[in-house]
Amino acid sequence: MKLVRFLGAAGLALAAVPTLHAVPVDGTASTICLVNGGLNSCASVTASISGSVLTATVKNLGGDNDYTLTSFGFFFRGTSTATALTLAPTPQTNGGKTWENGTDFGLFNPGPSGGTLLGVAGRCQGQGCSVADGLALNESITLTFNITGSLTGSESNIFFAFRGQEWEGPGGSFKCYEASDNSTPEGSLCEPGSTVPEPATMALLATGLVGLGGTTLVRRRRKNQS
Repeated sequence: MKLVRFLGAAGLALAAVPTLHAVPVDGTASTICLVNGGLNSCASVTASISGSVLTATVKNLGGDNDYTLTSFGFFFRGTSTATALTLAPTPQTNGGKTWENGTDFGLFNPGPSGGTLLGVAGRCQGQGCSVADGLALNESITLTFNITGSLTGSESNIFFAFRGQEWEGPGGSFKCYEASDNSTPEGSLCEPGSTVPEPATMALLATGLVGLGGTTLVRRRRKNQS
C-alpha cells in the first residue's frame, strides 16, 4: 500500500520537473515567452548553422503586454568550444531595421546563470540611429553571426535571450533568459511558449496515475470487505 502511494507521488512529482528546451538550429521556429504574473510577452527565433555562420530570424510576437524588442542573443549551458558569436558585418539592416554587434544592449547584466553569453545584437545606437530600429509587434529581422570556435555537437545547449522595452507602460523593460533564473523583473520565468511533454515525462506521469489508481482500488476493496 505504502509502495503504491510512493510510486504514485514520485511519478507525479518527477513529471512536474521542467525540462530544458534548447533552441533548434535546423531552421525550426521556437517561441520563447517571458511570464510574469500571468502576463506573457513572447518572441520567436529561427536559427540555422552553416559552417562558421549562424543565421537567426527573430520576431516580436507581443502578448498580453505589447513591447519593443531591442536586443537579443544566445548563450550556452554546458561545455562548448565556441567562445563568441559576432554580428558580421556590423551594423546590419534588414526589414528597414538597423542593428549592430555589441557586448551589452541591456542583456549582459545580470546575465544568464549557469551559462556563457556568446553574443548580442541590438538596435542601432548613436548618430543616424532611431528608437524605431527596435522591433515593434509582429516585426522581424534576420541577422548573421560569425562563430568563433565551433557550435557543432553543442546544439542541445544553445539557449535564447531577448530584451523588451516599453513593457507595462513607458520606460518599462524586461530581460528574458531562457532556461535561466536571472530573467527580470524578479520572479519572471522565461520559457518555451508551448511545451510538448517528452516520452519519458509522459511515462512518469502514467506511472503516477497508475499508482494513484491502484491506491483508490485498494481502498475500495477494503471498504467493501468491511
